[in-house]
Amino acid sequence: PQQKELGVCLLDIGAGVTDMAIFEEGDLTHTAVFPVGSERITNDLAIGLKTDVEFAEKIKKEFGSCLLRSGAQHKLANNGDSLIFSNKMLVKIIEARVCEILDLVRQEIKKFSPRGLLTAGVVLTGGGSKLPKIVDYWNFDRK
Repeated sequence: PQQKELGVCLLDIGAGVTDMAIFEEGDLTHTAVFPVGSERITNDLAIGLKTDVEFAEKIKKEFGSCLLRSGAQHKLANNGDSLIFSNKMLVKIIEARVCEILDLVRQEIKKFSPRGLLTAGVVLTGGGSKLPKIVDYWNFDRK
């Protein structure tokens, strides 16, 4: 309730879509749905790493991040095939899609809260919000 009163954006990054709700002075003032979610990140990884979607999801959950933590290389077996990738490659793929999602959200916030009165900031929820360093990326990318 306090965050709603101060002004907050609730951002639900789901698998298929990203939902946004803006609250100001305690009231819901705007909602939006973007046709991109964390499933797209998985699909991007599957294409970039030339693997299946299920294995890409496992890689995203185990090694994925929005910001580079280390330059480590990984070698994993998938159905008898060997897959080699670096953290740098993962971040490059993930960052592009996360940037797209957050840019859509920022544009919508600017349209419907042009004075930026979201004093309580942005609250991230949904499966996509579990991606390591997404909060740091939001803060880093805003500077």
